[in-house]
This record gives sequence, C-alpha cells and structure tokens, in this order.
Amino acid sequence: MGLFSSVGQCVLILLNVVFTSVALSLLVIGAILKFRPGLLLTYVLQAASGITAFNISTTVSSVPVVSNIGLALLVLGAGLFVICFFGCYGACCGNRVFLIIFCILMGILCIAVATVVGLLFVRDSPLNTKGKETFKTQIRNEYKGPLSTDTFSIMLDLASYSLQCCASTGPTDFDTSASWTAYNHKGITETIEASPACCKKDVLAGDTTLECAKKHVGVFDPTITNTQGCYDRIHDLVEENKVYVILGAGLLLLLMVLEIVFAIILIRKETKDSAV
Repeated sequence: MGLFSSVGQCVLILLNVVFTSVALSLLVIGAILKFRPGLLLTYVLQAASGITAFNISTTVSSVPVVSNIGLALLVLGAGLFVICFFGCYGACCGNRVFLIIFCILMGILCIAVATVVGLLFVRDSPLNTKGKETFKTQIRNEYKGPLSTDTFSIMLDLASYSLQCCASTGPTDFDTSASWTAYNHKGITETIEASPACCKKDVLAGDTTLECAKKHVGVFDPTITNTQGCYDRIHDLVEENKVYVILGAGLLLLLMVLEIVFAIILIRKETKDSAV
C-alpha cells in the first residue's frame, strides 16, 4: 500500500470514528426525547417558571412535539451510524463494495447538509413560506393558552419568551375567539388577544393589566409587544451569526468531502490490486 493510500485509510478511519461518536450522541439524546422526554422537559419548564412573569405549567399531559424531535434525532443518528459503519469497515478491510456504498451515502448526506444550510439563508423560499403558514395554522387551531398543560402551547410560549418573538408570524396568529383569551392574571380576569409570552420582558414584569397582550386601536403596539414572528426571528439570529454558521457548515462539508476523496483513492487502489 502506498504512503498516500495509507494516510487516506488512517484519516478515513479517524473521521468515521469521530462521526460515529456524534451519531451515538444523537441516538442517546433522541432516545431520551422520544421515550423519556420528562427527564429533560421538566427541568426546562421548572427553570422557565422561575424566571418568567407569566405562568408556565410544569405538568405536561403529552409531549408530541418533543417526541417528534426525538424521532428525527434517532433517524438521523441511526443513518449517520450506518454510513460510518460502511466507511470504517470498508477502510479497515479494503472492501471496495462497502467503500462505494459509503461514497454514495456520504454524497447524499453532503447534498442534504448543503441544502439545509442554504434554506437557512433563504427567508422567502417556498419551503420556508409553506412551513411558516403551516405553523401559523397549527397555532390558531391547537394553541390552548398560557395556563394550559398542553406541550405544544408550553413550548410555543417558551420559544416566544426566550427568543423575544411571537408565534409564527406575529401576535395576530392567535385565535381571539378561543376560551383561553379570558386570562386570570393576578386574580383579575383580563381579555387578551395574544399570549403574554409575546410581551417584551421588561414590560411584562410590571404590566398588571397585560396591555402588552392586547390590541390598541386594532393593532399591537410594537413598543410593548414583540410583533416579529419566531420564524423570522430565527432567521435573523442565523444571519447575525452567519459567519459562524458558514464556517461550521463549511468545515463539516470539507470533512465529508475529504472522506469521499480518500474513499475513492482506496477504491481505485483496491481495483488495481484486484486486477494484478
């Protein structure tokens, strides 16, 4: 085996060991979120209840949102583990078939990563626009109010409060005819038109009548209410840190491409050896 091939084999094995560690971590986190979500969610909700000026129930009746995230991490972790297995076995044993399969799967993964990163920076892409509207519809139909034990409602309030945004596209996403709009705040029932989680933090702390969760002359006051949707807020955060996102994604893609290159080198070597 030539020096370059030997180096390529070592690098390929080392990188796949690193990616295997990442895959196992995703599997563990995914399993916890899928099968024992209360282990993590309870701590998060208890911590949030201690710092927020609105009520967040720490009793969760169901966790479909977290469960779906856990399932996605399980699938991602399992897929990455399988890819790494093909790469490690193919490099260690010089198995050309396994290396070819590895190259194909890693190439697909590269395309997927590049696509996801690209979508992060395309705010008005058809996929993002559709996702934003779908999320808005889900909020209108499924949000149960800030006093609910429904997981979707709790997680939406947590996201809105922590990111200082509101719902999907803004406070008008909420169904103002829902029963939760009659909100008991400090012993007084207030009629609100958006979740208190959409209020600006400094305003919410001293707002006894929750004016920040109500419309004024038919619109929400942006000086006391976060009128930006969480979808756009997340895009803003990505753009604010785009240098780090691009560097991280670029490094990841570079490592993946290196794996493919070294795998191809080993494939060519094995092909030559078998022809002798």
